[in-house]
Amino acid sequence: ISMVTVHEIPLLVDAGISFETAASLLAFMTGVAVIGRVSGGYLADKIGMKPILLACFFMMSAGVIVLATATTILQAVVWGVLYGLGYGARAPILIALRGDYFGPTHFATIMGFSQPIMVLGMFLGPIIAGFAYDAQGSYKAVFISVSLVNLLGAALVPFIKKPILLPRLDQSDP
Repeated sequence: ISMVTVHEIPLLVDAGISFETAASLLAFMTGVAVIGRVSGGYLADKIGMKPILLACFFMMSAGVIVLATATTILQAVVWGVLYGLGYGARAPILIALRGDYFGPTHFATIMGFSQPIMVLGMFLGPIIAGFAYDAQGSYKAVFISVSLVNLLGAALVPFIKKPILLPRLDQSDP
């Protein structure tokens, strides 16, 4: 996510879109993400989290491909809608899945252990994209790689299963 947001403006500027317009398109995508958070959470409650999460990964993947190949403002707007809705809806669903699957007892611990992994990705993504751009003179390959990672995420969604929680033994039992 951070790779896309950090490098979206330089990518679009390289494609011939002005800096100001590229920055506005990033703001547009962020606004669409707000709509995605609200609508994605609502739809996940009505339809189910896994189908909406699957749609999120597909939208993000398609959006990144559109961005990687964008040469017009209209294409960048399509990226903003696809990626923004997918990215926006994905966040509350992933948090809700943790709560549904593990309950409130260890929710904070689970969030605490998952956050460093996400932060590492948020840190390394823009750096990797920068190196890829420096080496290749283009963002296409690294953005297509991100799209494939989103498709991998989509492929794993059907395998999400609620864990089997073993009953706790009461300390007073002999």
